[in-house]
Amino acid sequence: MTGAVTLYGPGSADAAFNAGVVALRRGDEDRGLKALEPALAAYPRDARLWQITGLLHRQIDELEAAIASLAEAHRLNPGDARIAHAFARAHLEAGLPAVALFRNALRLAPQDGEVLLGLVAALENGEGPGAALAELEHLLSAWPTWIPGLEAITQLRWQCGDLGNFSAFERALAREPRNIELWRSFVITLTQGDLYEESLA
Repeated sequence: MTGAVTLYGPGSADAAFNAGVVALRRGDEDRGLKALEPALAAYPRDARLWQITGLLHRQIDELEAAIASLAEAHRLNPGDARIAHAFARAHLEAGLPAVALFRNALRLAPQDGEVLLGLVAALENGEGPGAALAELEHLLSAWPTWIPGLEAITQLRWQCGDLGNFSAFERALAREPRNIELWRSFVITLTQGDLYEESLA
């Protein structure tokens, strides 16, 4: 069958992992999960197999199964930043407390922007927008021209009713007035807020 994921036997953990990766990329999650079953039975201590199994479950919103698989992957390889991030992300998507998990992932990957934004989302979900704002302000004090953080703090301020506060962008542009990417992001952010005159300026 064209495009089908090969079912590998338990003799090759690498091949089963690769089959799972291909399935994830192709959106063929059910077949990928089936391909992984014999390898998981044969190699239950291979963290990669639990990781890709969790990612496949997560992709089809089977979050309880995803968390269980990623928990096992994290137990087997607690120093892997990608596993730690996926474990935290699955908790966040399931509406479960995730701040401590994101902080652990951040310890393993201290400059990963996706982990940083995940921590902010977990704080907002668990402790409210004030905690998320405080974390973003702290992050931007260290990385003042971090564009995803600038966009996130502006949008979060809008959610809190602070519609005219662009101080983070203004500080960043004062530091790097010739940074085209910063200007582009600022213009797009203004447009999203229906501030067309400001955007044109």
